[in-house]
Amino acid sequence: MLKKFGWAIAALVVIVAVILFYSSGRFNLQQEVAEQQSCPVFPSRTVERTPFPIAPLYAKKNFNLAQKIKGLSEKQLDEHNTLYEGYVQKRNEIAQKLTEVDLSNQNKTYSAYRALKIAETYALNGSLLHELYFENMSNSGSAVGPQMLQLIEKSFGSFEQFKNDLMAAALCSHGWVLTAYSIDDHLIHNYVLEAHNQTVPVLALPLLVLDVYEHAYMIDFGIKRAAYLDVFFTQIDWNVVEERINRWVNPLNK
Repeated sequence: MLKKFGWAIAALVVIVAVILFYSSGRFNLQQEVAEQQSCPVFPSRTVERTPFPIAPLYAKKNFNLAQKIKGLSEKQLDEHNTLYEGYVQKRNEIAQKLTEVDLSNQNKTYSAYRALKIAETYALNGSLLHELYFENMSNSGSAVGPQMLQLIEKSFGSFEQFKNDLMAAALCSHGWVLTAYSIDDHLIHNYVLEAHNQTVPVLALPLLVLDVYEHAYMIDFGIKRAAYLDVFFTQIDWNVVEERINRWVNPLNK
């Protein structure tokens, strides 16, 4: 009898297996669809660009450095001025590119927008710091003004202490030294900048700026930075420092 109905039993087993298989698949598909429908929908991260006017070109300043600074050769000053002009050129180029860059693919590892924004601060500070540096030097130097002397004595105790601290900062810095007035504590500090856009102090107004990158002295002094610093200190135009105090610091204390 088993032989007679064996084929029927086998067929029944196959039919049941097929039914179970398709039922299971249908259930899984329904479950997957339900899960997808229950997932939260996040807004698109694409940023639409609103057109805005191209930034006006930033004009380089003319300093006539060969007649302005004693103790540094014309070649040294010409090379330094050419470097400054390069920062101005790149500042304008970056400003132009920022009006055109795609904002839809921002990424903290790399994106065109990220690269431009980092370069923006480098070129901006590279331009402004050089201008402040060239402006606060003169061919004959001058005596420290009364307002700056008062800030020095309040912040460092004496002019000699201030000078020692400034020289120490200049010998250890990779890029710049800023004697700046802090809006936070109303004192002046000698800040060290590792690069144009690194370790820049916040809420600090630059009164005296010193470039200690090798390009500022290498042609004339080789690696003898201390000799360059001696020349710089005799060429400080303290009248310019007083003007900066009048323009930036005094209005805060009225």
